[in-house]
Amino acid sequence: MNISKATFRSVLILLAAFAASLSAVGQGLRMTPRDAYESIPTRSSSENNVNSAVTGRSVPEKSDVSPRSATDRGPLTAQALSGDIGGGRSNQSADPKLPASVDLRKYLPSPGKQKDQNDCVAWALGYSSYSCQICQERNRAPDAEYDKFSPAFIYNSLQKDGKGLIPLDAIRFVEKTGCASLATMPQNSDSATQTALTEAATFRAADHERAANLDDIKAYLHDGYPVMLVVFLDAGFMNYEADNLPYLWAGTKTNGLHAISAVGYDDDKQAVLIMNSSGPEWKDSGFCWVSYRNLKSIDKDSWCVEAHVIKVKGCHPIMVRTKGRFPRSFTIDKDHIVYEKGQAISPPNWQLDDMVYAQDGLFVLRDTRTLALMSEDKSRQTRDWLHLDFGDLKNEVIAMLAADSSSLLRVLTHDGDVFEYRHQTGDALGLWQKINPPSSDTSRTVDLRMTGIELRATNQLGHVYVYKKNGVWTLAP
Repeated sequence: MNISKATFRSVLILLAAFAASLSAVGQGLRMTPRDAYESIPTRSSSENNVNSAVTGRSVPEKSDVSPRSATDRGPLTAQALSGDIGGGRSNQSADPKLPASVDLRKYLPSPGKQKDQNDCVAWALGYSSYSCQICQERNRAPDAEYDKFSPAFIYNSLQKDGKGLIPLDAIRFVEKTGCASLATMPQNSDSATQTALTEAATFRAADHERAANLDDIKAYLHDGYPVMLVVFLDAGFMNYEADNLPYLWAGTKTNGLHAISAVGYDDDKQAVLIMNSSGPEWKDSGFCWVSYRNLKSIDKDSWCVEAHVIKVKGCHPIMVRTKGRFPRSFTIDKDHIVYEKGQAISPPNWQLDDMVYAQDGLFVLRDTRTLALMSEDKSRQTRDWLHLDFGDLKNEVIAMLAADSSSLLRVLTHDGDVFEYRHQTGDALGLWQKINPPSSDTSRTVDLRMTGIELRATNQLGHVYVYKKNGVWTLAP
């Protein structure tokens, strides 16, 4: 077959353009200055540096940005995150407490695709990590725009000339400003509206740590946190064809840096699951497995040069503390059992996903998505756990809890209804009252949380309502 010089030249131009489009995905990403990166706390340093809030969960201390109130968290369905991929297998993890595999894809949107700018950091941070964590709190898959968080909100707020971001700059931005969903900040938007800014402020990141090694990455994934990896690109990773074996870095550093998300691991495969921002046509529907060997070291001379964990949601252990002269502390540990002073106090056959203390009542959310209240006599020698699925809440599936010690308990159901529980201390015969914010069929509530002392409800349109003491909902400013 004869091919003309003109045709051959055209083919070469097209191939060059295709290669450039692939390499452009990562080029421009700027590495975090090493002294700044190395000053970020690791998992081991943070575990011993905990600030226990009076009414909520334990929150790691921070040096530059104040974390949200520890009661700002929703339920974590950790059991759903720790199942094997495929059949049963033995646990080969270096940490015997970790399962053999974790897969967060249940809470991830379909992989998106970068266009003509170097916004991979924003995709890994907003679209992957934020969407995954918020949907764990909401106990739902990200099927709609309001569950998917916007790369454009992060990138366009920090950069408008197509250049890459410094990961630490983007992380500090979401700690201070939060992140908006695609419902209020679509990818084709140039700048954030006030609605997007208000929604974002409801979802400020609570903490930032770095993974020091593969064991850290696996432990964070087990807790439901995607890990943003900054890696060197090579031809094997840039290739769109699916790999038969886990990807192994060839040692090439000439194609620039790229931000991706670790979203699972499998000890049988000896590999970490990666979510990319090259669209669903890249490798295995936008995902690929990368060998554990790529992550033996995380430093400037390795495939992975940075590994960031941005915490938006809470995780186990969950701690709440009562007010008063003789405060009490309760903890749901990683075994999903409630403890007080080291003694298990919840029924042994229950698995608990969340817990709040509201107006002298300890409420727990079971993995069956039903609610129970702890009831004790004055001597605390007799304790009962009373289910609260009666009245208007009967047969409802609970998605989220929101309360602090000075407020009544509020819950959000999977159908989008908000209920308030009015009761006297230890009384299970209280009254459930529906307190929905203004809504329609297209704007039902999808998120309920405390931000500081405010109860905030976010609807499908990304509009945020604040519940006032007089029982009236007002649009958040």
